Amino acid sequence: MSPPSETSGSRVPTSHNPAEVTDKISRRLDRLNPVLVRDLQTWIRSKLLLLSIALGCIALLLVSTSGMQQDHGFANGMGVFDLALILVVPIVLLAVPLHAYQSMLEEMHEGVLDQLVLTGLSPRRIILGKAGSSLAQFFFFLSLLSPLMALAFVMRGVGIGLIAFYVGFSLLAAVSAALLAVLLATLARTKLLQSLGQFVILFGLWSATVGLMTEGMSDLRFEINGFLNEPKLPTLILCSTWAWICGAFLLMQCAAAMLAHPHENRSTGFRLFLPLLFVTGVISVLLMADPGGYHNALPGFAIMASLVVGTFGLFASTEQEKLSPRQRSLVPAHPSKAPLLAPYLPGRSRGLLFTLIWLMPSVLFATFTAELIGGSSPHTGMLNIAYQSAMYFWIYIALTYQLRKRLPERTLSNWMARGSFFLLLAAGCLLPLFYDLLVGTKPYREFGWHHLGNPFFVFAEGYRNLHLQYQIQGILAGISVLLAVLALSDFICAVKEVKEAAQSRRDVLRPVEVRDAT
Repeated sequence: MSPPSETSGSRVPTSHNPAEVTDKISRRLDRLNPVLVRDLQTWIRSKLLLLSIALGCIALLLVSTSGMQQDHGFANGMGVFDLALILVVPIVLLAVPLHAYQSMLEEMHEGVLDQLVLTGLSPRRIILGKAGSSLAQFFFFLSLLSPLMALAFVMRGVGIGLIAFYVGFSLLAAVSAALLAVLLATLARTKLLQSLGQFVILFGLWSATVGLMTEGMSDLRFEINGFLNEPKLPTLILCSTWAWICGAFLLMQCAAAMLAHPHENRSTGFRLFLPLLFVTGVISVLLMADPGGYHNALPGFAIMASLVVGTFGLFASTEQEKLSPRQRSLVPAHPSKAPLLAPYLPGRSRGLLFTLIWLMPSVLFATFTAELIGGSSPHTGMLNIAYQSAMYFWIYIALTYQLRKRLPERTLSNWMARGSFFLLLAAGCLLPLFYDLLVGTKPYREFGWHHLGNPFFVFAEGYRNLHLQYQIQGILAGISVLLAVLALSDFICAVKEVKEAAQSRRDVLRPVEVRDAT
């Protein structure tokens, strides 16, 4: 048989240079996330990888030895699985978050903010890269323990579903701990804060690790078994997973905001996230609660919604007032869309308007939904607490906003104003108590109108006395309306600034449209 000719159409395989192949793979991975690739390469080249493999082999050897030293060995796979869970705890709470914290600190020292400006790498991609690196490390450590889990399944007593559930639970815990560590690292801008962050990470996570590995594992197993025996298990798993996704996204958004430049738009992501959180929270409550229990569940949800909206509103209403040139360039150019989206754009006046828009719907929703869907009127005491919590948040946030207006336009003033919120709350709670103890004629446990600034006292007293509850709500509603009227001119100016920015964008875009038409 003659050899194939060059013109026969068959292709002779050509040899590739390994260096070229490696460079091509590296370029493709860089498109995925360069922070993830660099972090994994650094971790693979370090001595920590070999140390982890050695510790994993030693742990497997010790487990096998302890099983053979017993009279009859392991009774079933549950004993092996318990040992595997104990070994997973330091991986989830120590190894993964500590590496994430240290690597994020290195990124900060290498001038990550300058890299963002020069390369266009967004803060969110950096945080996603750190989260992906933590995820890859978790699976690597988990692969070291996979022989134990396989042995537990083979020895019976542990099903594949239970193993998958615990692996998923450990995965969510590891990513959450890593994101929290990354957030603490972004906050550590000085040596003192770095030392404080390391102390919090080491002390907190080490205490949790020791507690779970000694006595807490049995309690955790008991709680998880109760979770798995719930009648609405699929719905519960779905809602819990979505809650974790929202919490992880919030941690990522906070870390990304700390990395971003102060003139970038760091507010709109939070303000758009809150409506999504509210809608999904409503769906979760309607799915989890029985229709006959909506009269208790929905007012409770309204109280939690007021707490969440108040937390978002505190940060939104203490920002810088004016839009930066970078933020003005992101304002929608459409003349009708810009005013509608004004509460979701940066600026403390727009943030206060955003707080007012979202505080009251959370309470009004609980008022009508219980009767429309559940067929029962909401619990009067809890619903009154929901009303009062929303008004108290509005009153204290509006007072904090008025204080922030009188401070200089600096970033430090934002944090000073946020701290003054808690000082105002503490003053409203403690000053009436001191008055009762020193000069008051009534017992300090008896309600008086000077206790109106103490929301906790009002909640407790009004829950017992519904007639007094209505009087308190009328006074709080009047104070809330007065503070809204005081901020009305600021709302108008805030929307006007957005309309002017939209007009400037239209003036810039109009010559381009005319040129394209020509």
